[in-house]
Amino acid sequence: MTNSTRVVVFDVGGVLCWFRPQLRLQALSAATGIDEATILESVWTSGLDAAGDAGELTLAENLEAIRQALGFGITDEEIFRAWSNAFPSNGAVAEIATTLRCRSASLSNNGPVVEECVRLGLIDLAPTIAPTLYAWRLKARNPQRLAYDRAASSLQATADELLLVDDSLENVTGALAAGWQAIHFTGAAQLASDLAARSLR
Repeated sequence: MTNSTRVVVFDVGGVLCWFRPQLRLQALSAATGIDEATILESVWTSGLDAAGDAGELTLAENLEAIRQALGFGITDEEIFRAWSNAFPSNGAVAEIATTLRCRSASLSNNGPVVEECVRLGLIDLAPTIAPTLYAWRLKARNPQRLAYDRAASSLQATADELLLVDDSLENVTGALAAGWQAIHFTGAAQLASDLAARSLR
């Protein structure tokens, strides 16, 4: 196996963190009194959240749009806490990331609300995993080729020096097409074995 890797890039939702969107919906419903189906339609099906992920909204604009969609009956703090509920930490992966023989970073397909949750410590990413790159700042989401190219530039590495760990086969395929190495994540034990086979831990 290749050991030319300089940076292992971990996906956030689904790898470094579990992804539990139902917990976010439940928290938003509890905070606003609006049923979960209506919230799902107003924020996600409508494309509002996707606009934030795509970098079309600043944090302030994203928060205002969420408040407007939910009837203004929710505070910024309640939004952040609800959003963070969707990303409980996967401690087993975080532990693996801290034992690597190379740099680690993370790549999130999310927007400014998730970034603020991380900044506030509401979404727990190991401090040794840095930087975290966000789709809204890259103005591209994986599996778009542009996302991988801009991430490589931000990390000051060539594509072949980067190894993506992602639970999405589509994202893994996109990374490979962009010249990256990639591991399809199915669990912490499998990840530890794959990294060891590449002499990365």
